[in-house]
Amino acid sequence: MKSPRGFTLVELMVAITIVGVLAALSVDVTSATATPSTSSDKVAGMLGYARIRTLATRTIHRVQVESQTVSLWRATTTGLSTPVGWQRLQIESIPKPTKIWNAQTSVQVTLNGGPVENPAVLLPIDFKPDGTTTGATIFVTDSRKRKMYRVMVYRATGGTYIREGW
Repeated sequence: MKSPRGFTLVELMVAITIVGVLAALSVDVTSATATPSTSSDKVAGMLGYARIRTLATRTIHRVQVESQTVSLWRATTTGLSTPVGWQRLQIESIPKPTKIWNAQTSVQVTLNGGPVENPAVLLPIDFKPDGTTTGATIFVTDSRKRKMYRVMVYRATGGTYIREGW
């Protein structure tokens, strides 16, 4: 009697599964999906979340913008009184291919040229229980400035908007 040659279906499925797992482990998903668009969405999401938490808890919240991170802080005091301390609630990192180019305390609706690079970006944006905020413009781009996005936070409403280009 001749011995059968080839693979069984179970052996083939196990081999495909192992190759799939190894391929998934070798791909860096963060850098593959890191674009200025997704990073600006991440920043805007953190700003919107801070606004909602502020209105819901009647506590001042702060979004701290740095060159590669955005963090959310809550004041230890309630109401509109001056905060005496802060508690960090969340921190999000901006993946390396993209970065926060600059951040300013004014809302830049129209720009001529664009901002200069500020590698040491450090900007606190405070959201107050009465719905107001300090207002800001955050500029997000990739390392070659091929795609540029502007995240704006309006003072009077705390509303956050994303615009492509500077």
